[in-house]
Amino acid sequence: MLVPYEKPALSFEAQIELLRSRGMAVGDPEAAMRRLSVISYYRLSAYAYPFREVGSDGFAPGTSFERVIDLYEFDRRLRFVLLDAIERVEVAVRTAITYEFARRHGPFGHLDAANLEAWFRLDEWRTRLERELVQSRETFIEHFKARYEGFPRVPLWMATEVMSFGALVQFFKGCRRETRVAIAAPFGIHESVFASWILSLSYVRNLCAHHARVWNRDLALTPKLPERGTAWRSPELANPRRAFSVVLVLRAMMRALCIEGDWPERLIAQVGDGLSSPFIAQGIGATSAWREHAIWRGH
Repeated sequence: MLVPYEKPALSFEAQIELLRSRGMAVGDPEAAMRRLSVISYYRLSAYAYPFREVGSDGFAPGTSFERVIDLYEFDRRLRFVLLDAIERVEVAVRTAITYEFARRHGPFGHLDAANLEAWFRLDEWRTRLERELVQSRETFIEHFKARYEGFPRVPLWMATEVMSFGALVQFFKGCRRETRVAIAAPFGIHESVFASWILSLSYVRNLCAHHARVWNRDLALTPKLPERGTAWRSPELANPRRAFSVVLVLRAMMRALCIEGDWPERLIAQVGDGLSSPFIAQGIGATSAWREHAIWRGH
């Protein structure tokens, strides 16, 4: 039976006392209150939750506020480094889709249902795209509106720069199979795997962009692992539903296009120390030996 929500709003001092009453050590209460004033108690509770005793609101012995903050900062750094890689891959995906589709069907071919799968709801997708185009303040869009007729009917290479990543993923899935195969080819994977990967990256991108927790989260949209070979399924990938699978996908996609630069080194610099802890590594679906995974090593 549902009951009314009756928990009161607490002052920062009361929040500290509540944590202490549940067994969390708070070494510097003033510093902890400053933290709570800029990172809400509710947000931090997701990072404190794994330290709770099973079946209780109390925390396990040795749990400290500082340890929870360290975990929060680890997740924050992880989101930053994931966003950097997703940006590189997203730009490459936009380029590949634009090039292959426009080369086959011309600058306005994306507006013709004959060039897309029969199931694709072009009218719905086009309405969403046109809304994004009308709201855009990009200089190239303003130039097109001032010089050419037909707006918001614009060439694909303009549309793909404005449309959301989610709309782009939807469009890729609606492309005919031969186009999808050509788009996925430079990435070295089957087009169905590619579709799964970019859909998962779109989801993780949104998590990171909205400051949502990535650590200790089962992903709602997980990337499909290639079936050929055993490299993807090595023991270091302990839980494919968590963020380490996305780390491996990003590594593989960037390596295929030679666009990873110093990203692997920066990931190690940002989160490598944290991932040496089995507890933290488990939270992203890896083991503390994650660097030995065949895909990370390039095999």
